[in-house]
Amino acid sequence: MRSKTIKQKPIFKNVKNIKILIKLMVGIKLKATYRFNQNQSVKSNQAVKLERSFKSVLACFYQDG
Repeated sequence: MRSKTIKQKPIFKNVKNIKILIKLMVGIKLKATYRFNQNQSVKSNQAVKLERSFKSVLACFYQDG
């Protein structure tokens, strides 16, 4: 009887650790999405700048051809 309870205790500890890890991962994801939403305008502006530079490079190749 005692050996069974001793074997079960680490399993419960592992389950608690897994739950804590899941909570941490969910928290990290929530922080990442919040940061993305907060800085979305900055990122969209950067994407527009990159798109413009990419179009200018394509235009140069098109003119050379």
